[in-house]
Amino acid sequence: MTVVPAVPHQTPEPLLAPLADFLTRHRINEVSDFIGLIITILAFGWTICAVYRSRTAAEQARQAAQETRRTISAHSVMIDLASAIATMEEIKRLHRGRQWSILPERYGALRHALRSIHGSNTRLTNEHSTTIQASITHIAAVERRVEEALAAATDPRDAVQMIRIVDREIEKLHRVLNMIRVSIEGQRDA
Repeated sequence: MTVVPAVPHQTPEPLLAPLADFLTRHRINEVSDFIGLIITILAFGWTICAVYRSRTAAEQARQAAQETRRTISAHSVMIDLASAIATMEEIKRLHRGRQWSILPERYGALRHALRSIHGSNTRLTNEHSTTIQASITHIAAVERRVEEALAAATDPRDAVQMIRIVDREIEKLHRVLNMIRVSIEGQRDA
């Protein structure tokens, strides 16, 4: 068996000295510092771009959420208007059937529904709002006539005229409903 002589233990400083001397002579330290600076600047620029893109995406998401809320509210108004129109059709049938005692309750429910729609202000232009307010006023006037006739225990004198008023208000509310529908469809297509 051959014994290998032990190599004396050297500290790392003498081994790294030639490498440090080489790096200093060829200015590699300066070059690596410059490359590090360039990489840092590029990384910072990339970070700024990523932050801008996420802020833009967040803004787009916020706008989309707002538009969705507005669309849902507009659909709710459309449903409420359709329900009010159906109530008005029922009121016409009750007028024709001379069922006067039921009418005040239906008129009250109709006025409440129209006030709720008017108060929502979703997708309602000034014209829509004015139309709905005028319908509330006309319906209240017809309701008063029915109430007065019930109090006097007689049929209203102008039942046919009251049906015509309700018909006109139905037509006006149909126009508002269609205008809101067109508005929603126009935005969906945009």
